[in-house]
Amino acid sequence: MNRNLLYFMFCFVLCSTVMLSGCVSKQNEIKTMTTLSGIDAFEINKVLIRNGLSRESSTIDDTIEIEKLISILNEYSLEKVSEKSDLNGYKYFFYFYTDSGNVSRVSIVDTNTLQVDRVFYNVINHPIDLAEIEEFIESSSNFKSVPSDEGLNVEISGIVESLSIEYLVSQSDIIIEGTVTGAYPSRWNTRDGQRPDKSDSELDIGVEDMIYTDVGIHVSKYLKNPLDTGDLQIAVDGGTVGNDSIWVEDSPSFEHGENVLLFLNWTPGREEMTVTGGYQGKFTVIEDGMAKRSDGESVNITELTNMVGE
Repeated sequence: MNRNLLYFMFCFVLCSTVMLSGCVSKQNEIKTMTTLSGIDAFEINKVLIRNGLSRESSTIDDTIEIEKLISILNEYSLEKVSEKSDLNGYKYFFYFYTDSGNVSRVSIVDTNTLQVDRVFYNVINHPIDLAEIEEFIESSSNFKSVPSDEGLNVEISGIVESLSIEYLVSQSDIIIEGTVTGAYPSRWNTRDGQRPDKSDSELDIGVEDMIYTDVGIHVSKYLKNPLDTGDLQIAVDGGTVGNDSIWVEDSPSFEHGENVLLFLNWTPGREEMTVTGGYQGKFTVIEDGMAKRSDGESVNITELTNMVGE
């Protein structure tokens, strides 16, 4: 065989091997939060943290603490998922701000899932250590209900009629026992979930304009009108979108992992499920088959089940 031809074939094989090696290396490159978002610790001047359930927020602007948070989130190797259909809410939201005003959002969905700039990723090396995340948040910042940035900040309060257990049973479309799994990003009651194109003075809060927060519930038992699903989303009045916050005094509050007894209704015109009577329709399940409300009212679940069946 011609020596030049042999040399050409050798070079071709060598180049192909190098190129293939590079492609394999590229495919096997470990993806982390910073490689996916482009976040640079040296460019971040502030991190806003929001609790998905309590909707409380805090801000970190200390460089060392910001670098520590980025290091914690970078512990996890990520793999993109095409679809995440079994979401049950979000645990925490992290908003990374740069000097130029750019913002990247990283959300902890559960111990196996991160969302980076609205794209879902599975954690493939080890589950997210929520205890470590919570310890960091507690040590580096103080949560507060009022956002750190200026914006709409409205509190809605009023006199609510006291509702009996019998009334809650008769007026609720569905009654369930379940566990709180998380919360979703708050949204305005607009088609795209963003603030209406109005000034603060033009907003009709609580009538035409409102912010809602959806809470995920894993149903363990239906006491009234069972549905063909084990997971529900319920809409709660109030929340924070951007710099705008609305807080409703009589809205029920939830904690991750909390076992609850809920009286629920379909809201006309909104196609959403809400808690009957605000906080009065939400009970925390305690020991001995009892459930207790935030105002101290208690109900025996067995007796309630019998009442529903009558």
